[in-house]
Amino acid sequence: MSGIQKQVTQVVMEAMAAGPGVTVIRAAPGSGKTAGAVRAIVERLQDPPARIVWAVRETVAIRKGPTEKRKRPAGQSLASQTVAALNQAAGHECAQIILGQQHLSEKAYLAQFRWPLPVAVVSHAHLPLILQSGLEGSITQLRAAQAIIVDEDPLGALTLHGGLQPGGLRSLPLRRVVGILDAVTATAADRAAVARLARIEFGWSAADVSLAHQVQEFGVFPPGQSPTESGLRGAGFWQAAAPALALLKTSCAARNQLEDALAVHLRPGSANDPLGAGARQAVADFVVRELLADLVAWEAGTVTTRYGLVWKGGAAATYGKSLAWDLLQRVHVDRPVIVLDAYADEAQYRAVFGDMVQIVDVGHRPPLHVELAPGLALEPARLESRKARLVAQEVQAHAARSPQGQLLLVPKDVVPSVKGLLAEAATLAGAPAADVAVTHWYSGRGVNHFHGRDVRALTLPHLPLSHEVCTLSALYPLAAQAPERRALHRHHERAELLQLLHRGRQGQHPPGAAPRAILHGLPCALCPRAARTACRVQAEVHPQPCTQWDGGITVSPYHAAVPVKALSRNPTARATLAAVARDLHLLCGGVPLLALQAIGLVPSQAGLDPAQLYRATQILLRHATRKDLQTLAAWRARWLAQSGPHERRRLQVWPGTSQLRDNSHRLVEEVLCAAPWAWQRWRIARPPRRSPHVVWAVDETQADRALTVVAP
Repeated sequence: MSGIQKQVTQVVMEAMAAGPGVTVIRAAPGSGKTAGAVRAIVERLQDPPARIVWAVRETVAIRKGPTEKRKRPAGQSLASQTVAALNQAAGHECAQIILGQQHLSEKAYLAQFRWPLPVAVVSHAHLPLILQSGLEGSITQLRAAQAIIVDEDPLGALTLHGGLQPGGLRSLPLRRVVGILDAVTATAADRAAVARLARIEFGWSAADVSLAHQVQEFGVFPPGQSPTESGLRGAGFWQAAAPALALLKTSCAARNQLEDALAVHLRPGSANDPLGAGARQAVADFVVRELLADLVAWEAGTVTTRYGLVWKGGAAATYGKSLAWDLLQRVHVDRPVIVLDAYADEAQYRAVFGDMVQIVDVGHRPPLHVELAPGLALEPARLESRKARLVAQEVQAHAARSPQGQLLLVPKDVVPSVKGLLAEAATLAGAPAADVAVTHWYSGRGVNHFHGRDVRALTLPHLPLSHEVCTLSALYPLAAQAPERRALHRHHERAELLQLLHRGRQGQHPPGAAPRAILHGLPCALCPRAARTACRVQAEVHPQPCTQWDGGITVSPYHAAVPVKALSRNPTARATLAAVARDLHLLCGGVPLLALQAIGLVPSQAGLDPAQLYRATQILLRHATRKDLQTLAAWRARWLAQSGPHERRRLQVWPGTSQLRDNSHRLVEEVLCAAPWAWQRWRIARPPRRSPHVVWAVDETQADRALTVVAP
């Protein structure tokens, strides 16, 4: 057991003995937080009776395919890994998994709470149920736990989000709210207030132009395209809705109807409904109660941002609007709660749990060394084919330097495209596909099976603006707390970058043998704007830990495996030409210009005999079956897969590389006349052609022999 594991074990034991409170343990990713906590639990189990709840992000990981949901094998879920670790450390079966209600029938779900083993491993989603009093039914048996271990940041499970984003509760259509309020209007002022709320349901009138100016567009969208989502929160929302919502204060009937409408609408009742009817009603009551609390605060002069309107499209879109909310669930800490969070933000935990929080830093945290390659950064919204292929070729070429394989980090929506580009790059190189695992941001925490792999982030992690403006309003509900929300938003993005770059466990290896962390970009994009002005990291020469990352990283330039000319319109041309030259050298002993023209890298010139070009192409197709000519073999496979005239095939057979349209052949000279070949350019006459053939070779004799292969 490492020193850090021993310290974590000691901290967990002391926290469990200290009674109610929240202890947050911070230590470097992969340093042994989980292993230390497992050892502490096993020691606690030696003093029965003991009941422990261990909460992880997932109990059954579900990956969505193109047309269906596919469950990942149970052995790969975080819960299964935790159960295996506990059972192995205890030497016997001591832990079980409690699945969520959406994965089981109601009878099977409730049967799990008999809890025959001392440790129950649950998802974060169960935490609000365990940390609340007054619950009824079988699930209350989880509250018999004497301590709760929480692996990773549980914030997402402790907040209630009602909106358009997947994974949240369904927001309530504004027309439903208007209908409930309209039924209890008694005065002209009430009717006018409700009529105004109804008027903005599908657009903005001239009278509401001041509200329209306060709308924020949240969706991530490429420049020139429409936003995917917009919302109105803060003062704008209350100006529009408060006069009508005030009817809820005086009408019990309206409150009850709104609660009932919410309970039905949160999620449709079905066999796989993760919220039971009782839980839905409790959530609906809570949402309405907090809505009234914020309404009273608005009338007293305090602007909150927990509630608002949300709709598809831009600010002026005419889609129907819905009532949205982000709320922090009430938690009652009446037992020890121990959280394992490598990059825990103390302000966040105090906003959730209050003054019962104790932050404990364990062990030394060596900086993560990151190699920066901003020139290879990809913009997911514009996955440029040429640059994306260049990056894929770089990953493929780097495979030889990654004995344990590589892990690529990309946005979720481009994972299939990146996998396709990698397969194409392997075909282009004529080599087996590299050992590359592709995962997306915000999916890799707690996953340890990438140990030893080089980690390459093709983009920076990104959270949408709605995370800052809406989601974090649950913690910081006042409009005046925008700086706190912005700081925590930035912290979550930075923590995600560090968490996933640590997946290779660089710190657990000696210098020189450690897996690499490569970032296609600059970490400065996640720093405060004011800090970027004089930051030397942007010049890629900063040799010391970056001050904006609390000493968490050191940086150096990344040296690409594929030779690339900066700002070139044809950046992969050199790499492709070098690969072809190696094969032609093996085949011919040199590089005839006629061969480059035959395979389509260089356009054929006027005066070249088409029959001679055709014969050269056929000769190369025949020789490209040799196993040692990998690049030519890949060219041959692509050539034969196409149809049509040879000239058309030559334009399409090198994806990602354009033809070298340079009559003086300067680029060919730069590549072939430099190391490792250092060839010369020779002009070999061959009748009946009037002009001599150009060949690059070590001497004139070798040039003549090389030409003979393709023009016998």
